[in-house]
Amino acid sequence: MSRTYTITDKQVSALHNGMCSMYRLRDMAQDMFKSDSSINQLINDAFKYIEPVKKELMAKKDADFDRIFKLAEEYAKQYNLRETRWSIYDIDNFLESSNVPAFSTIVSEFSDGVSVVVESNSKYCSWIELWKAVDKLATLTGEHGFGNHVFIEKFVEAKNKPGTYEVWLGS
Repeated sequence: MSRTYTITDKQVSALHNGMCSMYRLRDMAQDMFKSDSSINQLINDAFKYIEPVKKELMAKKDADFDRIFKLAEEYAKQYNLRETRWSIYDIDNFLESSNVPAFSTIVSEFSDGVSVVVESNSKYCSWIELWKAVDKLATLTGEHGFGNHVFIEKFVEAKNKPGTYEVWLGS
């Protein structure tokens, strides 16, 4: 009987980081235990079992990333979003509700006091409504928008400012 298990992005990252440590361990062990082939053989055996699983997981993660990237590009074209790029890769339904309430104020550290109110017909804004608000914010910010910081990474409620959400942008 074959079973299917789910692994989270955090677990994939932990596996990847653990494997990086294992590579370093292997290199150190080969130098330290040149005469003791049994230790080096055990480490090589661990790689023999773990590496194929890691490669398969990373291939699936990369394919999922590519799928969401292409989907985001389609939405950017459809909604004429030219100033910003979507970079929240665990969101694959842009019409789905976010955790940001409708009519919240959106600000950015790169917007010099300029803000936009995101509108929605629902209690919570959809991801595409948030993206459109951030794109509008970029155009209101000035000639160069947010500069190189065009990748929308997350939305966080501003401290001591209820109803205001900061968009975190990367370059």
